[in-house]
Amino acid sequence: MNKGVFSPIKMKKKHIHIISENYPFGKGEQFFEKEIFELSKYFDRIYLFPLASEGEMRAIPINVEVKLSLANANRKIATKTRLKNIFLLLTVFYFEFFYQAKKKIALKKIRSSVSSFLQAKILSEVFMENVNSSYDNYFYSFWMNDGALMFSILKYQNKISNFLFRVNGYDLFDERFEGGYIPFRYFNFRNAKKIVILSEEGLNYLKRKNIFPEKLVLNYYGIYDNGMNPFDPSALFTIVSCSNMIPLKRVDKIIRTLMLISFPVNWIHFGDGELMEQMKELAKDLPQNIKYSFKGSVNNDIVIDTYKNKSVNMFIHLSNTEGLGLAIIEAQSFGIPAIATAVGGVVNVVNEETGILVALDTPLHKIASKINEFMKGEFNSPAHRLIIKQNWKCNFDAVTNYEKLAKIIISK
Repeated sequence: MNKGVFSPIKMKKKHIHIISENYPFGKGEQFFEKEIFELSKYFDRIYLFPLASEGEMRAIPINVEVKLSLANANRKIATKTRLKNIFLLLTVFYFEFFYQAKKKIALKKIRSSVSSFLQAKILSEVFMENVNSSYDNYFYSFWMNDGALMFSILKYQNKISNFLFRVNGYDLFDERFEGGYIPFRYFNFRNAKKIVILSEEGLNYLKRKNIFPEKLVLNYYGIYDNGMNPFDPSALFTIVSCSNMIPLKRVDKIIRTLMLISFPVNWIHFGDGELMEQMKELAKDLPQNIKYSFKGSVNNDIVIDTYKNKSVNMFIHLSNTEGLGLAIIEAQSFGIPAIATAVGGVVNVVNEETGILVALDTPLHKIASKINEFMKGEFNSPAHRLIIKQNWKCNFDAVTNYEKLAKIIISK
């Protein structure tokens, strides 16, 4: 080499390996669609490993490659697998019982927990066959599920340097699990670099657990800016809801509340599920002043198109539990106020500036009264919608929030 001529340092390409439950297949995990598109800006390559692959595949960024090795893996546990991992099992279950307050429930579920752990161990071996060490590799699980447990095993065995995962709703709150026992929480928290929480309510909940609180980091989901809703105070009062038709979403409470409204209303619901036919039957009892339509499970573009082109007075969400409430945030991004139950992360989304919170056990007639007050109040005005839009911009903008997430992932 000639004197004074330096060879440039060749930077390793950044590759991130992400575990999902089923995304990009089917219609679930919609909240990760925007996240994956934003993360694709910060990594040369994203390898997406769904644990299942049911349904039609959705569009993904050009630098994202879907790997089906985990979805197709044989999880059958052979006797030699149990014997080979006996010391690892003993170590992990020492952590599981020593740091677990609900030891009786943990003991009761020991059989299923051992099975889950060994299956995650099998997946970890399959996964490592897909990792090329010549790249700058990062590891991230969308949930604290088999993916997070798999990464925890690999980190504990020093096969990966670090990883992080999100907790969303079912994998965060104890009450979402039978007996209030979430298996392997301590082991997962111990091995993760960071645990990403999507709401302040969830963050405070986990801080009270005092399990590696220094690893907890807040990062809200984000929604893109698609403009303002064309609000027309003189148009028919329109209420929108958007959720799966399952018991915990309490769509029946919306219908029963609307039965108590005396002024003309147009109610639109987006979402499908096991209770769809039952909800359709219940809606037949709505009074004549309430028009309604069940749109079923539709592409998110159709929901966005509704907010772009149809005057919407309010969004309603009476769920029994919620991680954050992305459907509420989506409506707020158009300046649409909400009435919602004060559960989970919803309290970080709906406040005195953006809508009305009601307690979970609020009687229906009082919710109906709140809607009547809403119709006559400042929320039902064009001026207040600018405040709601600004609140969204400050807290839930996709570009800003997922840039922060990328920095958290890349940070050593």
